[in-house]
Amino acid sequence: LALLDMADQVMLTLTMEMTAIKAAKQYLEVAELLGYPTEKTMLVLNRFTTQSQISVEDIETHLKGTIKGRIPDEPNLVLRSINEGVPLALSDPDIRYTRAINNLASLLTDGLVPAEEEREQRRGLGGLFKRGGTPRAKTALASAEG
Repeated sequence: LALLDMADQVMLTLTMEMTAIKAAKQYLEVAELLGYPTEKTMLVLNRFTTQSQISVEDIETHLKGTIKGRIPDEPNLVLRSINEGVPLALSDPDIRYTRAINNLASLLTDGLVPAEEEREQRRGLGGLFKRGGTPRAKTALASAEG
């Protein structure tokens, strides 16, 4: 709780499964009881797929919030990346998974990391790994994945 209290922003990841949605709902209820403003929590779908029986709209309605990020379900690419020890941002910078991660990084850093639209103009990863400046928010990561 001390970490959550200190964080400016909490990124709550969840999958498109009932158990994860229920856990996210419980976290949001506790966050409300603790007096956290609703904008403190950023909802992010992990392993997002259009094949789910539960729609994004249904999740947003149930959680009374907006999904800010959608990390696509790419199990083969992620497993290959892990096994080879090479981040997807380096091995496959133009795939939708990497683009989603870059867009999420841009949201979390208030634009310090360029969003995909900006990256398209520069083409390359140099800006992603440059040091300089600090993120504008302290972010705590929370997971409601089942």
